[in-house]
Amino acid sequence: MTNHIPSPILTLPTNIIHRILDNLDVFAVLYSVRNVCKRLNTVVDEYNRYQTLISLDLSDRLIGDLRAQRLAYALYSNTTLKEFNLTSNRIEVNGARCLANILRQNTVLTTLNLYNNEVGDERVQYLADALRSNTTLITLDLSSNEMGDDGAQYLARALRKNTILTTLILSNNLIRAQGAGYLADALRTNTTLTTLDLYNNEIKDTGAQHLIDALQNNTTLTTLDVTWNQIGSDLEDFLDDLIEHNQQRTIEEC
Repeated sequence: MTNHIPSPILTLPTNIIHRILDNLDVFAVLYSVRNVCKRLNTVVDEYNRYQTLISLDLSDRLIGDLRAQRLAYALYSNTTLKEFNLTSNRIEVNGARCLANILRQNTVLTTLNLYNNEVGDERVQYLADALRSNTTLITLDLSSNEMGDDGAQYLARALRKNTILTTLILSNNLIRAQGAGYLADALRTNTTLTTLDLYNNEIKDTGAQHLIDALQNNTTLTTLDVTWNQIGSDLEDFLDDLIEHNQQRTIEEC
């Protein structure tokens, strides 16, 4: 960020710059105006749309890695954003690392949607490491991200430490029985996760049995989707019964 930009906009009154910003979408403000110079940062900080930015939907923008990094940097000190949708944006290693840094520092964000970003196991590790210390995120969507057993293991380690996340969506990935075992081990001690979506993975009967064993001790998981996982009907029915028992227990406690 530089303090010496030969641009007439820097000499305009703040209210005039705000009127100019009114003609830009939020992404343009964050990507093109934020962190250009100290003066513009001050102007953006005082801008009503930035001050009231609670939900940001940037789905299907094909943002890519470089712009994801810059966007993350622009949001690094944001104190209002609660819901962030980055569906289908081809976020790669450096972008995932920058988003992880946001999760470490941010104390407001509650929902992060990274559906269909080809994140893969390596990039999931950055996000999972950040989840260990995050204190606000309650919903994380990592569906359709080519994540396998290694990614499930990273997330399972995070679930042993994290006490905030309630919804984890991992549908349409490549998680097999071993990955389900990692997640099941985490469920034995995790007491906050209420929803786990494993729709259309490859956990099969062995993975289902891991989850069944874990649910003998877990009483907080009330929603579990394991359809399209090549699981026998008897095991799937048993899982449904365990989840129903947790649902009833939750109702009684309320």
